Amino acid sequence: MLLTVTRTFSYQSHFEWNKHKSRRLLYL
Repeated sequence: MLLTVTRTFSYQSHFEWNKHKSRRLLYL
C-alpha cells in the first residue's frame, strides 16, 4: 500500500517537473 502511494506521488512530482520544464522551454 505504502509503495503504491509513494509511486503515485513520485509520478505526480515527475509530471509537475516536466510541466515546469516545458514552460521554461517555452519562455526561452
